[in-house]
Amino acid sequence: MAACCVVPGSRSRPLAGWFLYSSNATVMESPLDRNFIIMLSIAGFFILFKKGFNFSLIMQENKFIIFLAVYMLVSIFWSDILFISLKRWIRGILNPIIMSFVIFSENNAYAAMQSVLRRTIYILIPFSLCLIKYFPLYGVQYNRWKGS
Repeated sequence: MAACCVVPGSRSRPLAGWFLYSSNATVMESPLDRNFIIMLSIAGFFILFKKGFNFSLIMQENKFIIFLAVYMLVSIFWSDILFISLKRWIRGILNPIIMSFVIFSENNAYAAMQSVLRRTIYILIPFSLCLIKYFPLYGVQYNRWKGS
């Protein structure tokens, strides 16, 4: 049996990596991923709006996080690839913030966070092991240049 190691910084594939096998666009810039993230963000805003979430209170209480997000936004302006940096900022900052607000807007935020982590552990780890063992084409990623 071949040994398998986890590559540091590895993560799950984007949706296009699972469903679109031949595409002219790169996997990171696929319309499938973009539209899915937009739909998740809209659903998150809708849930927060329905719950009457107070954005101004959260901004007042979390000034450091707001400062960090604004600093990261300003830092993209000296990038050589401005538009791609802006897209990655939106994907990397705004979407996790919206989803964390959805989790922490629950009546029992601690139990909601435990539920999210528990479900992630119960689903992703066995699924990952199943892919690595029985479907190595999907579960194992080799280095592109070294083949290791």
